[in-house]
Amino acid sequence: MLLLLAAFLPTPAAPSSNEDFSLGASLDWNSRYIWRGITAGETAVLQPSIWTSLFGYNLEAWANYPLRGSDGRRGFDEFNLFLEGTSPRQALAVVPGLNIYTYPHAEENESWTAEIALTFYMPVGPVWLFWENDVDVVSHRAAYYAEFGLQAGRDVAESLNLEVALAQGYATAGFNAAYLGIAQCGLTYLTAHIGIGWRLAGILTLTPHLEAVFTVGRELRKELGTGVRFNLGMALTLGRD
Repeated sequence: MLLLLAAFLPTPAAPSSNEDFSLGASLDWNSRYIWRGITAGETAVLQPSIWTSLFGYNLEAWANYPLRGSDGRRGFDEFNLFLEGTSPRQALAVVPGLNIYTYPHAEENESWTAEIALTFYMPVGPVWLFWENDVDVVSHRAAYYAEFGLQAGRDVAESLNLEVALAQGYATAGFNAAYLGIAQCGLTYLTAHIGIGWRLAGILTLTPHLEAVFTVGRELRKELGTGVRFNLGMALTLGRD
């Protein structure tokens, strides 16, 4: 049975300073659940999260709630924890992390897994280049996934912020066999993201966002088709830096 893991994170944040403190919560509605280009759920979902950064670490708790349950099941079907270090904003930032995924409805031997993560960030003009590396150390040991791309954001009005990101995925044969049923390594999906953050109040932001996912890998195109998939979302964020 295919295990479908953590949330599709549309735009990875630039590394934060060791001295930063933040606390916040978010409720994100999405028309479908996409993770690393893979469609984890075709129905609309709510994805709440809370996070904090302190003592040089960022900690986020995240969950997935399908609005229309499958197999007669209702309620949350995924709870995840993400822990990452922080790095000064400099020419090259290196951010280590630990990702823990849990699935309350899965069979016992598939109820959780974890990844060791290492992400590199580098500013180039107005954009950040990033290269994320994740290695499974529990359920599918040594399954490796990488994502590289760029992201940018800027204020377009006093209370509006535009954010864009483009990310290309790569996976080993072990990862693709586990999550796609195709034991071939190579490029996977290209994901484009755009969002507009509207600051409703000092610490309250509403962000409509759109993602488009393109199948790039040759074997994936052969087995799964070449269609473009879209996700429309709306996130309400309460945060304080």
